Amino acid sequence: MLRWNGKTEQLTGGRRDTVRIEKDGTIIYGTGFSASGVSKKFGFAGTVSGEIEAKDKEPQVEQEEEPNE
Repeated sequence: MLRWNGKTEQLTGGRRDTVRIEKDGTIIYGTGFSASGVSKKFGFAGTVSGEIEAKDKEPQVEQEEEPNE
């Protein structure tokens, strides 16, 4: 369960609760989640794991060499 503290602008999860964050092909799971609405940063106090999907910005095209005459 996540808890929001409006006075400190802190979002926190339980020490043993697993939080999942997903953005742009990246998925992170962790325990002991905390985030700051002021600094826009987050962290985990416990175990963290995840997946990153890497995508090339521009596809690479192989060029064929022209035969020398």
